[in-house]
Amino acid sequence: MAVLFEAPWQVAPGYYFYPPSGVGIGILCLFGLRLWPSVFFGAAMVTLATDGSPGYALATAIGNTLEAVVAYRIIQGRLDTTFRSVESIRTFLLALAAGALASSLVGATGLALTRPLASPELVRIFWMWGVGHFLGSVLVGGAIIGMSGLQKTDAKALREAAAVLLVMAFVSTAVFANLPGQDASYPFHYLTYPVLIWAAMRLSPGWVMLANLLLAGTMLFWTSLGVGPISQGSLSLNLAYGATFALVAWVTSMVLAATVAERTSSEKTRLEREGNYEAVVEQALEGIFVLDREGICTDVNGAGGRLFERAPERIVGHPFTDLVPQESRAEIQRILEARVTEETPHLVEWAYHDRKNPLWIEASIKQIDESRIQVFARNITRRRSLERQVAEAQKMEAVGLLAGGVAHDFNNLLTVVLGQAGRARGFVDPGDPAAECMDEVIAAARKSADLTKQLLTFARKHAGEPTTLDLNQILEDRTAMIRQLLGERVRYSLSQDRTDGGKLWVLIDPVGLEQVILNLVINAKDAMEGGGELRIATRAVQAPNMGDAVEISVSDVGHGMSPKTAKRIFEPFFTTKGERNRTGLGLAVSYGIIKNAGGTIDCTSAPDRGTEFTILLPRSSAPAPVRTVVIPDRANGKGQGEWILVIEDEAPVRELITLGLTEAGYNVVGAPDGESAIEAHGEAEDGIDLIVSDVILPVRSGPETVRLIQQKTPSARAMFISGYDDNEVEGAGYTTQLLLRKPFTIAQLRVAVRNALDGEPLETTHL
Repeated sequence: MAVLFEAPWQVAPGYYFYPPSGVGIGILCLFGLRLWPSVFFGAAMVTLATDGSPGYALATAIGNTLEAVVAYRIIQGRLDTTFRSVESIRTFLLALAAGALASSLVGATGLALTRPLASPELVRIFWMWGVGHFLGSVLVGGAIIGMSGLQKTDAKALREAAAVLLVMAFVSTAVFANLPGQDASYPFHYLTYPVLIWAAMRLSPGWVMLANLLLAGTMLFWTSLGVGPISQGSLSLNLAYGATFALVAWVTSMVLAATVAERTSSEKTRLEREGNYEAVVEQALEGIFVLDREGICTDVNGAGGRLFERAPERIVGHPFTDLVPQESRAEIQRILEARVTEETPHLVEWAYHDRKNPLWIEASIKQIDESRIQVFARNITRRRSLERQVAEAQKMEAVGLLAGGVAHDFNNLLTVVLGQAGRARGFVDPGDPAAECMDEVIAAARKSADLTKQLLTFARKHAGEPTTLDLNQILEDRTAMIRQLLGERVRYSLSQDRTDGGKLWVLIDPVGLEQVILNLVINAKDAMEGGGELRIATRAVQAPNMGDAVEISVSDVGHGMSPKTAKRIFEPFFTTKGERNRTGLGLAVSYGIIKNAGGTIDCTSAPDRGTEFTILLPRSSAPAPVRTVVIPDRANGKGQGEWILVIEDEAPVRELITLGLTEAGYNVVGAPDGESAIEAHGEAEDGIDLIVSDVILPVRSGPETVRLIQQKTPSARAMFISGYDDNEVEGAGYTTQLLLRKPFTIAQLRVAVRNALDGEPLETTHL
């Protein structure tokens, strides 16, 4: 107030700026709006102490508080307290200008209401109030906020900041004080600018604000005393010159400091990103290559060197195509020369087949800019292996479906052959030469049935049926076949344990056992391309967790395997014979067959020392003597006029069944499919006693057809015939004891029908 009314007790610097306004804004920015009452109370007390008018003190307190609150509201959420951007400085100045305008309006209005003032004097008061409060807010409030936003400063930066402030204090005092011999007309005040530039270029914006406060305070102090280059002899001119100088110095240095801070931050961010990028590139699992326009490698990460088993320095400076096999270089060179500029990179694959284990590489090639090409390369050997395995599995599935279909049709044919041959044999006297011919036909058909069983096992449509058999006898019976497989260059020797009568009984599917033996024999032959010897030996042993067991050893003198390879030989699709030679399923299937029989199979091998497979199977008791059922005539399985509905889509099989059952004394109604069967079942005079149905039928399956008929005729029994071990029988709720598998003889059919009618299991279900 003393300043505004030019009282004799005025404080000289107060003419030009009002530090408390900056303190108030600084308090709210640091501690929040909840401290506005302290600003109000402080302003009121100061005004009462200097002026004594309660009304004016109230107006002054309202104005100062409103100034701080308005500036705080504008700054809140928009200001970076570190002042590291030009936008922050602009927001700060606009907020303080708005606050100073609000304060000067309220203050001038309060004076006008409490004192008789002329308009020119009121305008002067409004002008000086606004400028003084604005300068105080900028210089003091900015310094408070800026220093509070300073990050941790190291000792070196603190020493430099202290040096800047000391130099600023010395230069500003030398420039603005009335020193002897100083020419006041010379603009020495601009000598302070290099110090501000030094601070802006080297220090944080908070220190620059502190340097500005020191400069402005020194300038305003000496100017208020009427000395220095800013002093013009008039209060208004001094205020205008001083405020202009202080604001220009503050804005110029702060904009420079913010610009430097932004650039430093951007450079730091760029370096961090580059460091992160380099770290990501180095840690990437893919090989990353940067090439120039000529295809020369200029940079490569560690994964790229490991991928091609070369040190990075042996890759950089050399054509990328040097890493590519000869047969693929032309294609890669063509892609590089084409300058792939599309958003989607060009994908290319190549393989190294000259290695012990083939290596497949997939590369993604894309041009980065006019002078650089980027290549991402990855090892896809495992993926290609999985793709091959899937293809092999699909191929095996297709072959299995084909084999299953062939076996099914072949079983139908064999059923007719066995059935008709059996019928013909029954019409011929035992001494007739034709009887011997019929026996040969039947024997050949039975062997053919074994073949279809193997096909169905391969197609996974026939479950292996464990049978108690003599292992020694099986190997003796397969001697000729094994010698034929080995050829002339491989000798074969068989050593058998002949204790206990020379019988080594085991419980296993005979077809599966034969498959295991053949797989091991074929593997041994492949391992002895130049000739050698294959030895198979059997003996009775005591095995841990198995007790009495039978051991089979199959050994060769071939090239052998490394321990690493030997550990993987039972994995599906694993093979050491090349992709074109084997599927890698033989030993995996053999392992499954032996495991299902309760046994184990192990391998011992070493490079150039041959291979030995050892199989252990639980020893079984000798089977009970087989009681041969002699069927001298057609009385066995003879019917008593029961009505039987035969559902079979193959006409020859249906006619055979009809003929065989009719001759046995049954009444038979035939149908080729489910729809016809439903219509034909009403032809039976006394109702259907038994339904004999194939499992696989056109349109509607056998179990489904039987269920529909049994809903109309609940007393009708059912039995099924099939060339498969079809799961549809059990899936429809019927037991597999009602299943007669093809091929079968007429005698077997009659016994099965009789048993089904009498409610007994089908004891004779297969050959």
